[in-house]
Amino acid sequence: MAEFWNFSLGLYGRHGVAQACIALQDGFGLDVNLLLFCCWHGQANRRLTEEDLRRAMAAAEAWQREVVQPLRAVRRRLKAGVAPIAPAESEALRRKVSDLELEGERIAQAALEALPAPAAGRRPAVAENLGLYLKLVGRDPARVPEIALLSEACA
Repeated sequence: MAEFWNFSLGLYGRHGVAQACIALQDGFGLDVNLLLFCCWHGQANRRLTEEDLRRAMAAAEAWQREVVQPLRAVRRRLKAGVAPIAPAESEALRRKVSDLELEGERIAQAALEALPAPAAGRRPAVAENLGLYLKLVGRDPARVPEIALLSEACA
């Protein structure tokens, strides 16, 4: 049950993908796991329906809000240091929090991977899946250049 996680690690490591995902997360409030979920299914020629994506969003929302986002906030805060503790003094703790955040992301992906998969079609559906996700969160995919980068990275 780690197919989605392994896919995500490979895609995230490609040139520009991590930066695009973080820009979409920080700039638009998107969930990186859902972006990767769209890519994973799309690359496997599986086109998500609105119902599929809403189910995935519901499955991820509470875990992201209550576990992953607080860990991310702590990790980011430790990077700058918390007076009077210098960043160098809290670096070991920041790394541990980072590991916990990553484990939280892996758990979220396992929950997403367990959802019913749509039937496979004849061609990749990455752009369509990403476009649907953006539309469901009220964003115009044509105005978000990172979406094209993610689509190309999956090709």
